[in-house]
Amino acid sequence: MRKKLIIMIVAVMVAALAGGIFGGCGSGTGEALPERSLPADASPETVLVEALRNTNDARTFHYDLEWATIILPTRQQTNKAVIDMEVVADQDMQNSSAQGTQNIANVTLDFVIVGNTEYRKEQFSNGWVAVPQQTTLLDFGSVLKNATEYLKNFQSIEQVSDETINGRPCIHLKLKADVMSMLNRPDLRQFLATGPAGADNNVTIDIDKYRASLADLQLSIEYWVDKDYLVLRKSLQLWEERMKPGTSPDVGSDRNITLTMLLSAYNQPLNIQAPEPVVGASQ
Repeated sequence: MRKKLIIMIVAVMVAALAGGIFGGCGSGTGEALPERSLPADASPETVLVEALRNTNDARTFHYDLEWATIILPTRQQTNKAVIDMEVVADQDMQNSSAQGTQNIANVTLDFVIVGNTEYRKEQFSNGWVAVPQQTTLLDFGSVLKNATEYLKNFQSIEQVSDETINGRPCIHLKLKADVMSMLNRPDLRQFLATGPAGADNNVTIDIDKYRASLADLQLSIEYWVDKDYLVLRKSLQLWEERMKPGTSPDVGSDRNITLTMLLSAYNQPLNIQAPEPVVGASQ
């Protein structure tokens, strides 16, 4: 149950921070991104909010997401397990549509989102299947509705050394989340108490029952903000310490979950339409 709880919390934290967890530095070529600037003494919080706002203004973008869960060995084992996922896709913000490919444990799935319908084509299948939308579109605007509340999720936000991302000079921001405070978020507590909206399952969790064992959860988020255009690249890291001194050797191992996304090709023409042929539908 604790493992399932960790996975659910990670999913909700990603969703809760969706307004700012994804970003990328533009290529600077053919993207129709206006040059922008901030005062030299702008705070890291100001840089972050401005970058989210500007990224949200993009009409379209390309993104490459990598998610890796690394389960390190216990004291009685010498190997580690790695579960990874990659999503490469294009998204049209104006028309709420997207198309791309998911690769999970070397199994490939193509997807297209048009309206509230998602079309999926599994590896080696004969055609597309229409399902209610399951893949979440990236949404930068949600956090901008209440940036002050979003910033309260973090213990600290600091600007560290500048770096170059895909040939673009970027400002590097590092954020440390206040995980225990986030566990008190009404949306997270509601999600864990009732399960995902519309989900056909009976899995519910009393978060207070596991609060002590969740105290070791740590979440850090890093953004790279394009200095010229103030758009983003972002890396999210979540890790859990499970092998404290004095614990049993079979308690388990440290689990590191890392999500990294790079955005590029802003404002390129996209024409995303429902694929053909559609051979089936799922409720």
